[in-house]
Amino acid sequence: MLRQVECSVVRGPFSGLRLPELGAWSDYDIVAKILGSYEREIFEAIESEIARRPDVIVNIGASEGYYAIGLKRRLPDAEVYTYDIDERSFPVLDRCMSQNGVKVVRLDKFDYGHPLDGVISLSGKTALFVLDCEGYENHVVDMPRSVVANSSFIIELHDLFMPGTRERLLEFLSPSHSITIINQQIRQPSDFPELAELRRPVAQLLLDEFRHDAMQWLYAVPK
Repeated sequence: MLRQVECSVVRGPFSGLRLPELGAWSDYDIVAKILGSYEREIFEAIESEIARRPDVIVNIGASEGYYAIGLKRRLPDAEVYTYDIDERSFPVLDRCMSQNGVKVVRLDKFDYGHPLDGVISLSGKTALFVLDCEGYENHVVDMPRSVVANSSFIIELHDLFMPGTRERLLEFLSPSHSITIINQQIRQPSDFPELAELRRPVAQLLLDEFRHDAMQWLYAVPK
């Protein structure tokens, strides 16, 4: 199936995004990404942010660039920055940029307390932070209020690694943001015609995102 669609996402907000056949740290979810089932719970939030048209997008835990490059394709005028601690992701991100003909900036370091200092001034700019960083999202509470006030957040919550993450971020962001908690949903193979000829156990396996537990996301928009 990957060859038939040339590793291009077939549905969802990033339809047409070309992905490398080999991922940075896990190849298990590439089929889910190509089918457009991967994290589809947050598709509505993604589309809302695309409509909001942020000036700056910061993707922490960017891996091969599914979100960073997907958003850059939809918002070519936005400045997109990525950060990941896994050096194996760097050449894969570069390849994904090349395949899609777009450019994002990979940061060598990222400090929540001083986001993008020395790189770009966030003063007067609207920003979107997309965070999937295995608990490191807790440091959002270290961000300057001046940056938080003009920023939206789509955060994968990792309470399984750092208990209390959701409550901590809710307490910090609630005064300034409208917040939605989004729960992981069960995938149905019948929703994906590409899987019609496969036996259900195989189709279900291809949709599996191989998570340690049921996930939640936090979507926060300035009030």
